[in-house]
Amino acid sequence: MNNTQTCFMNFSYSLRILLEERMKTVQKEYDLKKSELIFLLILEFYPELNSAKKISGLGELKRGNISFIVETLFKRGFIVQETDENDRRSNKIMLTEKARSIIEESKVILNDPFSLIIEGIPKEELEIGEKLFEKMYLNIKKLK
Repeated sequence: MNNTQTCFMNFSYSLRILLEERMKTVQKEYDLKKSELIFLLILEFYPELNSAKKISGLGELKRGNISFIVETLFKRGFIVQETDENDRRSNKIMLTEKARSIIEESKVILNDPFSLIIEGIPKEELEIGEKLFEKMYLNIKKLK
């Protein structure tokens, strides 16, 4: 690996560990497993991923666990399901009002370290970084 790859990997890993550690307070407060919280956050931040099929296989969420996660979150009133009019074999999954407090607390926790991470970085450098991440994101989308 070259230095850029090493730096990127170190940054990604460190950020993930930091965020997972901070999110433990929300998990504990609402008695959620990490995978359940991730599922709720995916529904919030990626509304196009609104079915179990679309979410399966993302990161921590293994296909075999998705139905169990959906069932648990549904029973607890954090999500609702309705038949997808475009594909009757699939259910659209949506957050309920009961999940709002979890989402809002999570957003605060996720935003706080970000402001600390970028502290002291000049605006010009942040704009270059934003363009860099946008280009990398577009490259990733091309690979799919």
